[in-house]
Amino acid sequence: MLLVLQLILIASTSVTSSDTDIPDSDFYLIGRAGEPKGLGNYVPDYNQTHWASLKQSEKLEFTINLLSKKYIKEDEFRLRLSINSLKNAGKEVNTMILMDFNNDGRTDVNITFPQYVTKMKFAEENFTFAPIDISGTLKDVSGLNKDNGNNPPGANLTVRIWRTDSIEDVMYIYCGAYNRTSKVVIPYKPATEGNGGSEDDGSINPVIQALVIAVVVLFVIYLLLRGSRKSSTVKYGKGKTNKDLKGRRSKKRP
Repeated sequence: MLLVLQLILIASTSVTSSDTDIPDSDFYLIGRAGEPKGLGNYVPDYNQTHWASLKQSEKLEFTINLLSKKYIKEDEFRLRLSINSLKNAGKEVNTMILMDFNNDGRTDVNITFPQYVTKMKFAEENFTFAPIDISGTLKDVSGLNKDNGNNPPGANLTVRIWRTDSIEDVMYIYCGAYNRTSKVVIPYKPATEGNGGSEDDGSINPVIQALVIAVVVLFVIYLLLRGSRKSSTVKYGKGKTNKDLKGRRSKKRP
């Protein structure tokens, strides 16, 4: 019985994330081979040179689909970029976050950040900005149980980066290269953590799941023990058991 309880305890505490120290509100920019690959709630691999190349005539977009998120009004957006202007300084970096709450392809909220002008050549530059304008209404993000019609569930969040200077050469947005990362912090938490979220993604809390399994296991053990006791006490006649008969035989005279 003790062994079973110990195994159950281990099962209930071993469901952990490899990035448990990463806040749920932090999403890192992911880039591979110079191209944006999205956003992730994990730190990109430091052992490789990951960045996204930002040209003068192009824009970069890093997107993730969010599910079951509760909007926290007391918090706010933050954008931290690590960049390298390469051959020329004076490049004008513009950033914006776009949110589409029902995945219909139309932006519902625009969050605009200040422009940053690069100051150095072939050197790392870092900056963190808060929004200067929010257009639209921020709200909770629905979960899998919410019907979006023919659109995917949840909401899309996109970090858009572009330039407005006339310098033609490229620059880098670091996405894990040389221990340099870029990320966005959003004022959202999982709606299933008891913070008042109205949506649920249908997942079961691992601790609750382990407790249910424990109850079932203990009940099965109880039934097995009860059955074994009944089988060892077979009655022989009215009110007499096999133990009574053995005792009577031992008292017979020679």
